[in-house]
Amino acid sequence: MFNACANCGRSHDGQMLDPSGAFLVCPLCGDRRPFRRLPLLLVGGPAGAGKSTTGAALVGHIPEVVILETDILWRREFYAQADAGYPDYFTLWLRLAAHIGQAGRPAALFGAGFAVPHSVEPLAARKFFSTVHYLGLVCADEQLTARLSQRPKWQRAPAHAKLIAEHVKFNRWLKEHAETTAPPDRHDGYGRRRDRRPGRRLDTRASDRSAVCKPRGRKASVKGRASMFTFQHLKALLLFAASLLALQANAAAQSGRRPSRLAPTPAPTPAPEPINTTNFEQVKLLVARGLDDFVKDLNEQGRLGYRVEKSVSYGNKDERRKYAAVLRLDPGHKYEYAHDRMPDNVLYGHPLNYHARRGYNLVESYAVTQCPPVNYAADSSDQTNPDNWPIMKMLNTVKSSVFLFMRRDGAAEQTRDYKLATGQVGSGENLQETVQAAIDKAPPGFRPIRLLFTGSGLILGGVSIVLERDMNERAPAKVEYQVVKERKDLVKEINQLAADGARYVGGGRIAAFKVALLARRPAGSSDYTFLDDNKSAQEFDRLIAAGYSYQGMMGGNLNCESEEVASQKLVFAREAAGPIRQYKLLSLPEPQPGKPAAAALSELQRLAGEGFQIRDIFYAYGLHVILEKQTEARASSVQPGAR
Repeated sequence: MFNACANCGRSHDGQMLDPSGAFLVCPLCGDRRPFRRLPLLLVGGPAGAGKSTTGAALVGHIPEVVILETDILWRREFYAQADAGYPDYFTLWLRLAAHIGQAGRPAALFGAGFAVPHSVEPLAARKFFSTVHYLGLVCADEQLTARLSQRPKWQRAPAHAKLIAEHVKFNRWLKEHAETTAPPDRHDGYGRRRDRRPGRRLDTRASDRSAVCKPRGRKASVKGRASMFTFQHLKALLLFAASLLALQANAAAQSGRRPSRLAPTPAPTPAPEPINTTNFEQVKLLVARGLDDFVKDLNEQGRLGYRVEKSVSYGNKDERRKYAAVLRLDPGHKYEYAHDRMPDNVLYGHPLNYHARRGYNLVESYAVTQCPPVNYAADSSDQTNPDNWPIMKMLNTVKSSVFLFMRRDGAAEQTRDYKLATGQVGSGENLQETVQAAIDKAPPGFRPIRLLFTGSGLILGGVSIVLERDMNERAPAKVEYQVVKERKDLVKEINQLAADGARYVGGGRIAAFKVALLARRPAGSSDYTFLDDNKSAQEFDRLIAAGYSYQGMMGGNLNCESEEVASQKLVFAREAAGPIRQYKLLSLPEPQPGKPAAAALSELQRLAGEGFQIRDIFYAYGLHVILEKQTEARASSVQPGAR
């Protein structure tokens, strides 16, 4: 149902959801079809806690949901992913539950590891559900041990004592960590954790093995049906039904499988000694091949107090792609970094706020291109083979993005909120009705920080604008933004709007389509010029001497025929008023791959010591860093349009 597009007929596993979650979007042709994004209920716990018994007792009592025992799809090959937490097994069930949800009823899955949020939350299939509720079934350790020891199947199992100990450990972990998981887990049973929702309490009168959540002053019951069923009703019914386990003291464990890998319990450690940064470099350049190694190296430097100033990706299109970052020392602080791969760009709305809830903020996005696989057995010079036609290679190229996140000093509270404005580009597509409308509807305080381009081939593509809000900002001003899609000459169109007070924020292109974002301001005008990145060495200083200041990049096209970004441009503005800035363009040649020249790095250190700030880093036949320093206020005006 999900993998095959009814419009283009192609199969894929990169389904996208529009921001509302009401439509499933084919990433290859853009076809949209209605999608029901329902809640999901997951009930888990160790073997012997009574998951199967509870599920069986609920069948027939709650027709509004589909109750499923997850062991029925377990296969031996899943054991190979034990160290990774069985991601294929959980993904299989999430996708099945999403398919079931299209009939209008949510699924309730009963299985050991489903009470552990970190087994589910990072998965791409998590996006198919509006909310996921977790319920863990637990009991006393000695009672669990006695039950499992009485099972004939477990008595015959090799090393059964070790297997039982693992489930007892899992039982204990659920009780100890229910409130610290993300999202928090509700556990039902021996722990008797209080429900902290106003006006509610946990009633444990039935048994030490069950807890029933009741509103104050009401009598819980599973008889009859409410006039309008909600998921809160479902949760209450499941908690009530769990009390049936009090009558099933000898409930059997149905699964002998080892529980999902648990998050380690942190042991108390003494406070670390402060790091002496006296002899540390104030600024350094980090270059790594592959995103995983890049983020690993960033975390090593982050522990020493280095934060990312600017970063860029360049070179190969696959996992061999390089990443470079300019880091600045922030003594007395530590930084952590995380990344989210985005083969399916629908997750833009999910990973942004998922990481934000853990205290991470978005610091960079990188364009990536998925090229069609190369058939090495075929003759690449045979032009009768359609796979060798350049047009076919471009049609089978898919563009997407990956994100880099950063948090400081282990912050766990969310300080940024994110939204996404998305739309399709191409002939006949109107960004004013999609992207512009979404930006206009955003509450005050949301500001665009990234433009992302997605899609495949020559004529299919999308643009997504990431909006960020500082949650600590009080009474933020509403800023008007304008999305501009090229009609004939984008530079002229930008300058026409800039003459009336618009300011360039960012822009880029996908295939033949160019898009820019401008911000409206009360007064003032600017004159913009766009410089090809491969001409920066010859023209950069001339533009600065003519009174222009650097504004940012206009992103180009990353394709499978070259390691260079095509049509990437540097953007400069000349304004009638404002501070005068001094600039330096520093080239960082790499005599050895991934190792910039020592002389260039020394010059970078010297300029940083003189007060220059890292303004940008880009790649054009080599790495280049733009440094900026404000010197004085502008005393004279310039005439827009002069070149």
